Amino acid sequence: MALTNEELQDILDNLTPEEQKQLYDKEARKLDDLIKRDFATQKPLEKCITDIIHLTIRLNVKRGA
Repeated sequence: MALTNEELQDILDNLTPEEQKQLYDKEARKLDDLIKRDFATQKPLEKCITDIIHLTIRLNVKRGA
């Protein structure tokens, strides 16, 4: 069952900044190495690879109460 945007935002609003960081770190580690580090190809541009070093994600987090 998928969460709505509002439900997800409610969950995120109740997490501390450290918990948010841990959540995103865990999700990032789930990605698979789809090409198994095999960069060899028969033709140019057969495999196009990029690396995301850093993503800044801005959350609408309510501080204080």
